[in-house]
Amino acid sequence: MPEKIYSPLKGTAIKMTEVKDPMFSQKMLGDGVAVYPDYRTGLFAKSEDIYSPCDGEVILVFVEKHAVGFVTEEGNEILVHMGIETVEMKGVPFVIHCKVGDKVKHGQKIGEVNWKMIEKTGRDTVVPVIWTNDDGNKEMNVVTDQGKVDVNTVLFEI
Repeated sequence: MPEKIYSPLKGTAIKMTEVKDPMFSQKMLGDGVAVYPDYRTGLFAKSEDIYSPCDGEVILVFVEKHAVGFVTEEGNEILVHMGIETVEMKGVPFVIHCKVGDKVKHGQKIGEVNWKMIEKTGRDTVVPVIWTNDDGNKEMNVVTDQGKVDVNTVLFEI
């Protein structure tokens, strides 16, 4: 049975190839789906919350707090990257509620992001959700890469 990877936030899904940064659009870190937070369309309810996209364990929290990595129960590594070039913001717009070693469930709140602060600096607020350890032995199937999504929307299956 395929493992489901969900959206980590409420927003609008886009294809990874549409992300305006070649690191993501050319899938240098892996394949996946990206999501624009809903605040861009005026829907403010919980738009700043970030949730775990899977059941598993936190294996990486960047010092700059702009990205969190997970390993799923099936051994798939998933990276949630919050915004483009946000590493340069040195953690200021982020509050992360998890740490390496934490066990998480899909839909569990892991952090908060001040999207307006990111946007005011001219940075892109898109959130790539990436499968980073494709070894060629499994297949990723995109389920949703267009339209409105929330934390119960499956983005892709592995």
